[in-house]
Amino acid sequence: MSKHFEDKLNEFRKAIISIQDSINNLTTKTENLERRKYEIDSSLIKVELMIQQFIAEAQHDVGKKIKVEQMQKSLADTKMAYKRKIDSIVNKKNRQQKAKSSIPSEIDNSESELKDGEQKMAILQAQYQSALLEHREKEAQEILIQIRQIKEMTQDIAKMLNDQTEDLRHADELSYKASQNTEAAASELKEADRLDAFAFNIFLKFLENIHCE
Repeated sequence: MSKHFEDKLNEFRKAIISIQDSINNLTTKTENLERRKYEIDSSLIKVELMIQQFIAEAQHDVGKKIKVEQMQKSLADTKMAYKRKIDSIVNKKNRQQKAKSSIPSEIDNSESELKDGEQKMAILQAQYQSALLEHREKEAQEILIQIRQIKEMTQDIAKMLNDQTEDLRHADELSYKASQNTEAAASELKEADRLDAFAFNIFLKFLENIHCE
């Protein structure tokens, strides 16, 4: 095998390795993807031309034919890997675009659910405020009733105290009158005793005068 053929074989190997590296570096985020694909396609064409030259040189050399077959297989594997890579990138991009296209509807659904939630919250708040107001009004009515009852009890107690005061005043007056009547009766009794004594003395003198006669 000539040195020229070995050099060409090394050049082929380097070209294949370079193409494979370029293929492995392809992703959905690769910038200028179409330009990168064009560069890889051009490199593959150049490699194919190199193989055609090898085929012409290896017509009468079995060793060269084996090398050429190996290069053809390597090229075929590289093309297959390239195709799978491109298909994978295309599929991923399609899925991403589909996901992006579904986002607005999901956002709309989320906004709709959010609005429904806000409306439900507003209704619940209104119901709570109404129930709270009703409860406060009921408490206010109960407080007014209790105040009215306390006022009535206070009035009753005041009336009772006033009546008791009047009764005590009347009792004092009766006691005072009874005391005066008692004093008057005692004075009359004393006067009666005095008159009785006076009358008894007169009676005694009358008896004495009769005895003397």
